[in-house]
Amino acid sequence: AIYVAIRIYANSVDIVPEYSSLAEKTNIGILGGFLSFFLVLFVNQTNGRFLDMYGFSKACSGRIQDVAGLATTQLPPELGKQLINHFNAAQIAG
Repeated sequence: AIYVAIRIYANSVDIVPEYSSLAEKTNIGILGGFLSFFLVLFVNQTNGRFLDMYGFSKACSGRIQDVAGLATTQLPPELGKQLINHFNAAQIAG
């Protein structure tokens, strides 16, 4: 509602702000194109790093699952449970 009111007011008034003449002299299209290009590259690189870290996290989780399976079958129950708790705490801590 506020946006519509501002647009109606701006279209009904014939006063042109001073800064609009400055904007006409600049080439903002080049700047916008550069920023768009930079944003695409940055987001792509960030997404790649996220996927790498996600893969490492899933691999770590898989190894903990393997060790947990071995610990529950090969060690005494109390020691196996304690070892699994330590692994889980280490993964959560990072």
